[in-house]
Amino acid sequence: MALLKKIETEFGVIGIWKITESLQELELKYSPSEKERSELSLISVGKRGKEFLIVRILLRELLGFTPEITYEKTGKPKLVNSTLNISISHSDDLAVVFVSEKCVGIDVENCERDISKITPRFLHPAEIEFIEKNTNKQHLKIIMWSAKEAIFKCCREQGIQFNREIIVPPFQVEENESFSGQRIGLMQISYFKLWFFYVENNVVVYCVED
Repeated sequence: MALLKKIETEFGVIGIWKITESLQELELKYSPSEKERSELSLISVGKRGKEFLIVRILLRELLGFTPEITYEKTGKPKLVNSTLNISISHSDDLAVVFVSEKCVGIDVENCERDISKITPRFLHPAEIEFIEKNTNKQHLKIIMWSAKEAIFKCCREQGIQFNREIIVPPFQVEENESFSGQRIGLMQISYFKLWFFYVENNVVVYCVED
């Protein structure tokens, strides 16, 4: 498979890759450096190894070169020697990367993923009420989960309580229309703009700190 979609937004560029290749096919396509081979050897074979390579292939497709990726203590990815910000996400069959000069987050989830057991842990009671009033509860629940994941990726803290500290007010459930979210911290409230769209049987949500 090649690059499935390249989406230019007002804030940066999103790349989407459909995961169909074997690890060996991806290694031939990318030719990792010695340092990357060393990192790859520490990752269990299979999907994680594929994701490691696909993210770097996507960056090369989006930027024309492949910057080195490091990770902060929080797990947030960072491009070495670059002012650009990056956010990464994977579902069972897609990998997505968002590159921007702004603080951004992105998340992709399969629309049929069952997250009912964790609903009380990530949704505020008012958000549950909003979902219950809509017809397609499953898709809306996935959108809300992905929205909170995207906002979380913009934050530098760990241990954020999704159901109390990240809030997504009711919005018009229309693809590519913006909606809003808030990160309620001890000292301040941060605001975010979000958008969502579908790719095959996945929803992609991305956000920008407002």
